[in-house]
Amino acid sequence: MTSTLQRYLRGIFTTDHSPGKLTNPVDDFFTQAVTAVGDFFRYIIGFFNQVLPPETRDEHIHHLLDVAMPYLIVTAVLIVSAWLFRCIAAILIGCFNVVRRFFRFIGRCLCCGGRTMKAPGRSSERIQRDAFQDNPRAYFRGLRGKSD
Repeated sequence: MTSTLQRYLRGIFTTDHSPGKLTNPVDDFFTQAVTAVGDFFRYIIGFFNQVLPPETRDEHIHHLLDVAMPYLIVTAVLIVSAWLFRCIAAILIGCFNVVRRFFRFIGRCLCCGGRTMKAPGRSSERIQRDAFQDNPRAYFRGLRGKSD
């Protein structure tokens, strides 16, 4: 015994279930969704027209703008100020980094006669190049804690 759904899927139709009477559930869902969205917007427009009738809408909008304008101006000033503060802060940070690098360079030049190098075997220490080049063996023995 086959069910009605099985007959539909096989394409077997009885006299009361002709293809013209069948509906596609996907199309029905899409149609219902579009109708629901349309009804929602019709409701919103109707509510707006009820609260602010078209005849008095211009007066209400002008009054609303008169009341809201100070708040809109303050908001715009705060947004522009925040943007300017961010730009000025970025410029100041960039200038600070340039000055910091300049003084670091000058300090390295004045300290140790400008001839320093990264110490081999140490992460960030700097040593005098001349002392290392004169006796690298002594440097590495001292690094390992051995004496000559």
